[in-house]
Amino acid sequence: MQSDNHVANNQAAAVPQALKKRWYKKWQLYLILGLTLIVLVSLLAFIGHNFGRGASEITLVGDAKVADEALYLHAADDPSWGEPDAKIKIVEFSDFECPFCQASFPVVRDLLFNYMDDIYLVYRDFPDFLNHPYAEKAAEAANCAQEQEKFWPMHDKLFVNQANLNLEDLKRYALEIGLDVEAFSQCLDSGKYYAEIQQDYQDGVALGAIGTPTFFINGYRVSGSIPREIFFNIADTILAAAAGD
Repeated sequence: MQSDNHVANNQAAAVPQALKKRWYKKWQLYLILGLTLIVLVSLLAFIGHNFGRGASEITLVGDAKVADEALYLHAADDPSWGEPDAKIKIVEFSDFECPFCQASFPVVRDLLFNYMDDIYLVYRDFPDFLNHPYAEKAAEAANCAQEQEKFWPMHDKLFVNQANLNLEDLKRYALEIGLDVEAFSQCLDSGKYYAEIQQDYQDGVALGAIGTPTFFINGYRVSGSIPREIFFNIADTILAAAAGD
């Protein structure tokens, strides 16, 4: 009988402990959900504040006005997608060896296809010369491909094969995307685009870019890989604001 009472007492003591553990797990869950909600609300507030206004008012990069729009929006030799008068103007400073740029690549491509008539993208080079030993030459390869009007196929090939960017790889990719390999190799071996890539990098630094990817969306600097949902919300907000002008 005493043994039965002992077991019953142990079981009774275990019940509150189990409830306590379940309560603790629920408390953790509520805390995580609460923090997630705060982050989401903050992001949406940022979007609404910075992009929910007339296109003529969106002229800032960070906290500083851009004196020369051409500096960040367009250089004649930079590859682009879309029409310059599109409502959504994006300049991407990127690095073919950067893992965060690789993560952004399908998001940006999805954005281009979903907002095809309303978006203008300019791609500018911002290779990490110190930590990414293949990034600069990969950028040269993309510029050489642009000579044959195949920048975007090379751009995609480089990101998909980011782990393999040595010189032999670059020339193999040229063959795979249908380039004149001899002309491409001459271009790549000459280093003719090195100075242009350096200029892109210096422009990025002047505009406050400190890493990749860095996006300028209608003049606003946004650093880092942007989640798909947030990027699409930004695009929708810009279009809604433009429709209300």
